[in-house]
Amino acid sequence: MKHLTYPGALIILIILACIDLAWGQPYKNLIEITPQFTLKSFIWGEYNDNSIQVLEEKGLLYSGGITSKIKFSSSIDLYTKFDAHYYSGLIDYDGFLQNTDGTTEPYKSKTGYEGLETILNFGYDIYTGDHFVIAPELGFQYEYWNRDIDDGGKYGYDEVYNLFFIDFGTGFIYQFSRSSKIFLNIMGEYPLLITESLDLASRGQGGPADVNLEPLPNIGLSMELGGTTYGVYLSFYLDYMLFTKSAFDQGFHQPESDRMVVGMKLGYTFSIN
Repeated sequence: MKHLTYPGALIILIILACIDLAWGQPYKNLIEITPQFTLKSFIWGEYNDNSIQVLEEKGLLYSGGITSKIKFSSSIDLYTKFDAHYYSGLIDYDGFLQNTDGTTEPYKSKTGYEGLETILNFGYDIYTGDHFVIAPELGFQYEYWNRDIDDGGKYGYDEVYNLFFIDFGTGFIYQFSRSSKIFLNIMGEYPLLITESLDLASRGQGGPADVNLEPLPNIGLSMELGGTTYGVYLSFYLDYMLFTKSAFDQGFHQPESDRMVVGMKLGYTFSIN
């Protein structure tokens, strides 16, 4: 995905920020609100009990939303961060069909994704100098998505996921001026709750309509590197999460699975001092 990883745009952003370089007291914005568009390179994998991959979905998803950082007052460096993003897209499915005799055969199709992500974190800006900030954060994240396997086709079904995470990590910020900065955010994500609901009856396959699964959680990792200058926001990020095999319900289970997203965010930041 060359258009997602090419660093030229970020280098240009840093150069523009350096042009705006100024020394003095720390720069503090009371409110920052950033409408964003996000392009995601999405990969979903599933593995058998021997950790051999048996299914892969990959493609581009498109997302729009808003991220905000609001300080409690101009004299207190405690802040809250709220994000809300909607995403959707159609990606390639490379998996298998299970026959009535229990055997499988390769099958390629499409999977439709639609989801919502929200974050509510609290953090504190620690100014270690005129321009460098360390910002530890702790909070919560909720994510919903619908996975339409076979894109409405007769061999597929719908999976609905609901995840509730605890977020924890630190941001590192270097401020060139009030309007220009670069940043690196490193966050851990631990699911407190994962539910997965399957409807295997809606497309005439004769399966149950109310399969409920709970894949077991693991700590996920999210990293974002980017910058803002003159209001323009650009960043690149990586998000990875592993799901351990679920228990069985009505003869069905979710195998070990993982999700990796490499994305680019582009937006514009509105600031209030």
